[in-house]
Amino acid sequence: LMVAGGALMIIGSFLNWFEFDGESFNGFSKGVENGDGTKDGPVFAVLGGLAIAFGFVQVASKKVLALGILGVITSAFGLIAAVADLSDVNDAVDLVKAFGSDATTGPGLYAVILGSVVAIGGSIATIAKRRA
Repeated sequence: LMVAGGALMIIGSFLNWFEFDGESFNGFSKGVENGDGTKDGPVFAVLGGLAIAFGFVQVASKKVLALGILGVITSAFGLIAAVADLSDVNDAVDLVKAFGSDATTGPGLYAVILGSVVAIGGSIATIAKRRA
């Protein structure tokens, strides 16, 4: 589950986050930046890569408790950031629509959120199996 969730996070960072007047934007697009000038697509890709790495290492290793905890923490960061970004995108879409332009949200951030939840579920399952 951690590997699948991480893969969804990476895929979601490349998918369409929103569309404005026929132009699509994802987490790597120019113009999709926070106030500090950073793009969030690379952050989600790195967090997804970490979830994939934790998933593969836990399969190969006997000591999985620490990896499960790290998986929960990194995936939770991804979930919180994706929900915040989705809120920002929805606010921007509402603002653009208020001025009569065409804007829609895309599936990218939803895929990142779903991937984060799946990775958290896999991490929790790892911890629960370890404790049992």
